[in-house]
Formats: sequence, structure tokens, C-alpha cells
Amino acid sequence: MILPRLLQICTRRFTGLFAAGLLVTVLLTQVSVESLFAQQKVSERVSMTPEREAAALAFAKEHHGELSSLLSQLKEMSPGKYESAISELFRTSERLSRYKDRLPERYSMELELWKIDSRVRLLVARSASGMEEETRDQVKKLLMERNRLRKTLYQAEQRKLQERLNRLEEQVAQLEAESESIADRDLDRLMKSVRSRSITRKKTVNSKSQTNARQKGPTQKEASQKKKSASSQKSPPE
Repeated sequence: MILPRLLQICTRRFTGLFAAGLLVTVLLTQVSVESLFAQQKVSERVSMTPEREAAALAFAKEHHGELSSLLSQLKEMSPGKYESAISELFRTSERLSRYKDRLPERYSMELELWKIDSRVRLLVARSASGMEEETRDQVKKLLMERNRLRKTLYQAEQRKLQERLNRLEEQVAQLEAESESIADRDLDRLMKSVRSRSITRKKTVNSKSQTNARQKGPTQKEASQKKKSASSQKSPPE
């Protein structure tokens, strides 16, 4: 009887440490549950600064309070893994922020997907010694919700691709039907551009020539004209 109780106590403690230790992978976004134990590549990490750490913690506190408290535990137990977790969390917050103003609907769905993934990974990590039926049902519901959100995102992306495909088909049809007239217009546009550049170059050259002439003084012709003008002014009238 003593041994089973001891094992039970050890299992509880191990599960808590295990959950915290897995935070480095828990924070990965939009990946399948099968990759729960995938290691984050060192080359993908961002260096941690006080500002980035504060931003990552604020993001976790706002969107997943339980994760925020576990990060505090991880910082004391394993500073290296804590830094990895903060790095990945900061990258996630930055990635999501790019959608916030530009694509608010996409931002909401991406954020909800991250929250679901984060909850699932914590629940799975805590069930390392075995998952209860209630927890299993909870995880399954979360995964079903994730599938729904992914489907919505994929459908939106599908519509965008279809619109682009439609535009490309219209352009192809236009080139097939009006190839000669389009070539004529393009040629006229090119010739107009060449003439415009030629005129601009001539103006620039003339302007530079006049500037250089003024700087060097009067030309021989101008000096001769000035000399003739001076001599005619000096000669007495008859």
C-alpha cells in the first residue's frame, strides 16, 4: 500500500514539473498535437530583452492566465527553458500583431487558435501519466473548435486564391483577344517615354553648358562682339 501511494505522490510532482518543463513546446502555434514534443530550433529563437520579456508576459497574462503563472514557476526551475518559452511567446505575439490592424477578423481567429493550442498542450502535458475521460472530452472539444476555426481560415484563403485565379484568367483572355492592340499601345507608351527622357537629357545638358560657360567667362565670339561694340563707341562721329 505504501508503494502505490508513494508513486502517486511522485507522479503528481512529476506532472507539475513536466508541464512547466514542456512550456517551450506548449507555446508553439498552429501545429498538430503529435508535434507536442518537437524541440524549438535555436536559430529561430529571438534574443530576450527586458522589453520583449515584458511584452511576452503581458500577452500571456491577457490571453492565458494559467500559462502566465506557469511561466513564473518555469523561470525559477529552469531559466534556459524559460528564456526559450519567452522567445517563442514573443514571436507569437509579434506574428499575431501584424494582423491586428490590417486584418482584424484574421487576428481574432488566429488568436483564438493560439489560445486553443496552448490549452490543449497544457492539458496533454498534465496528463502524462494518463488522461481522465473528462479531460479527454475537454481536449476533444477544443480540437473540434480548432478544426472549425481552421476551416474558416482555409475557406477565406480559398476565396482569395479563387479571386486571383479569376483575375489571371481575365488577363489571359484579354491577351489572347487583343494581343496586337495591346502591343501597339505598349510600343506607343515606350516611344513616348523615350522621347520624354531625351528631351529631359537635352535640357539638362544645355543647362549645364550655360552654367559652365558663365563660370569660365565669355566665349571668343562674345569677346569679339564686345570689342567691336567698344571700338564703335570710342570712334568720333564724322
